[in-house]
Amino acid sequence: MRSLFAKLFLCMLLVPTLARGGGLLLATALGESRPEPGHGLAAALPLYAEAVGAAMEQGGPAAADAMLAAATQRTNLKFALRELPPGEDDCRRWAAHLSDGALSHRTLAVPIPDARSSGPACLAASLPPRPRILGVLPASCWALLPVLELLTCGVVSFFLARYLARPIGQIRSAAAAFAAGDLTARAGSRLGRRRRDEAADLVRAFDRMADRVAASMQAQQRFIGDVSHEIKSPLARLSLALGLARREAGKAAGPRFDRMERELDTVSRLVGELRVLSSLQGGTAPGRSDPVDLAEAVQEAAGDLTFQWRERARGIRVIRGGNAPLWVRGDGALLRRVAENVLANALFYTPDGTEVEAILDRSGPWARLVVRDRGPGVPSEALPHLFEPFYRVDEARARNTGGVGLGLAICKRAVELHGGRISAVSAAPGLALRIELPALEIGVPAVQPSPEAFVLSPAS
Repeated sequence: MRSLFAKLFLCMLLVPTLARGGGLLLATALGESRPEPGHGLAAALPLYAEAVGAAMEQGGPAAADAMLAAATQRTNLKFALRELPPGEDDCRRWAAHLSDGALSHRTLAVPIPDARSSGPACLAASLPPRPRILGVLPASCWALLPVLELLTCGVVSFFLARYLARPIGQIRSAAAAFAAGDLTARAGSRLGRRRRDEAADLVRAFDRMADRVAASMQAQQRFIGDVSHEIKSPLARLSLALGLARREAGKAAGPRFDRMERELDTVSRLVGELRVLSSLQGGTAPGRSDPVDLAEAVQEAAGDLTFQWRERARGIRVIRGGNAPLWVRGDGALLRRVAENVLANALFYTPDGTEVEAILDRSGPWARLVVRDRGPGVPSEALPHLFEPFYRVDEARARNTGGVGLGLAICKRAVELHGGRISAVSAAPGLALRIELPALEIGVPAVQPSPEAFVLSPAS
């Protein structure tokens, strides 16, 4: 059970339930059975009748009335004494009449033996009324009290557990949103200012931490953006100066100028990718939200990259499930850049004369792109770090490829902004990068054609 609310609710409900059940078991085990009050009255009333008869013999009706008054105060029973009219000798009929009148609660009547009067006499007695719950419900409803107790405990436990668990749930939601890139997510927006317990202090401490982290990240993003912008102009002037120097040198310009141009190009690309990554990290959604054919974006990127790598005889084999578009929603230029980055990364490491596979298909609600190369692969312990900025599996090999270590980090952030996910797995041989984006239903045929492969080779 992972819900804190459920744990609190069950614990609060279990305590009174066990207490009530234990009390009932203890009362059942140790308690003595008490006879029904009506049985005791039926046995004692003839004795009272004999005593009343004796009192009437000795002192007449006044002595009998005095004795019954004393018995009423002592036993809380109500007595009635009556001489039966001539021709009537059944006390039960009189008791039934009394049950509808003054003595209305479980009335019994017996004849008075040896009564010295003008006729037979009867003594009637009535038990006191059963107590009522709150003066309204009859005593028989006392059996429902355990059920009412459990219901009351359940309602109170529900609201109390909800009150205690709500701050934890708010922190969890805010932390998830914050981790997803929403730096404005806070947990105390719905908590209220009046709550001052430990849970409220925890929520406010989380919000203060989020404020400081957000301020630090925003300052870092501004710094990267500002530095990248400031370096861009000197790099442009340096590139212009290098071009003029090469022209003036003419044939004397040797490999040193080529080396300087490569280094300048590397720095320029690093600055550009830093600016892109900074803008992506500061956003929570792509800049545009248009229908984009992922298959078309991959085809265009594959065509451009194949042309660039034609001298190394490295191609890209795009495998699609038919000719139907693979629609997603997002920024077309950004998704095209993602496709270029993952395909270029695969072309860097695949051997000469081999092809990179780019597989496009639909998997449930996801549009999926899998890019696989035939290179040396990546150690399993390095796979979780491939999408970190500036991470390099092999420093020497990364320098030889000309990469700056930001391409996959840009891909990861761009895919996340589109609501997708990206992962890397070992393909033995090589590496496979899998990108999944939420598919968009636009004119998708009911039956897909058979898979077709489009091969882009250096000769195409």
